[in-house]
Amino acid sequence: MLLRNRHRPWPARSDKVTLVFAPHQDDEALGCGGLISHRIALGEAVHIVYITDGAGSHPAHPEYTPPMISGLRADEARVAAGILGVPGSNLVFLKAPDGQLPHLDPNVRADLVTRIAACVERIAPSQVFVTSRLDGSSEHTAASALVSDALAVIRIARPRQLEYVVWSLWSPRLLRPALRIAKLVHRHTLSTEEYRLKQNAIRAYRSQIEPLAPWHYSTLPANFTRMFQDSEEFFFEF
Repeated sequence: MLLRNRHRPWPARSDKVTLVFAPHQDDEALGCGGLISHRIALGEAVHIVYITDGAGSHPAHPEYTPPMISGLRADEARVAAGILGVPGSNLVFLKAPDGQLPHLDPNVRADLVTRIAACVERIAPSQVFVTSRLDGSSEHTAASALVSDALAVIRIARPRQLEYVVWSLWSPRLLRPALRIAKLVHRHTLSTEEYRLKQNAIRAYRSQIEPLAPWHYSTLPANFTRMFQDSEEFFFEF
């Protein structure tokens, strides 16, 4: 309700190349899977850059090591992207350490900003999406800052930057600060087909939404993933 009270509809077609940054493999499907499939259906190019390796989602798992988790999540990301219509050639895995984005050594962080900037310059998007700076996750906040810093140093025309919500959907109180300072809030209403593709893409992340044996609980609780069964997506422009 908070988001619906202040938004403007997303334009039907205004951008030729879209670049989505996902801190982890699943954020892109959860936060903007509908918009991704919408852009693809319009014949536009969509690229996805996964910032971390995703290895931190199952700490101390008795059977899956962090490298195994990273490989599993990368495989799931390729399947999810394919469902949304994004070819494998348009995916980039930067493999930054999962869980460490807010605490990177300054030299490591500077190198990551340089790599993100290189992705932007190579792809030359007209719009860039990243998780909200006020999403309630330190990793998502750090990802937003990394992308902002990269956009500040690119040698091409700066693309439009928009931010999507993931964790803040679960706790509406987290949305209020973003709503106070955002210049614009955009809404994309998913078509029936876009909704179907988004839900299928989310389900592709089985390691996150289903228990990874012998564990009997999933990394993402069911009441969290249910938040993404809505037919609308919202994007902040600061």
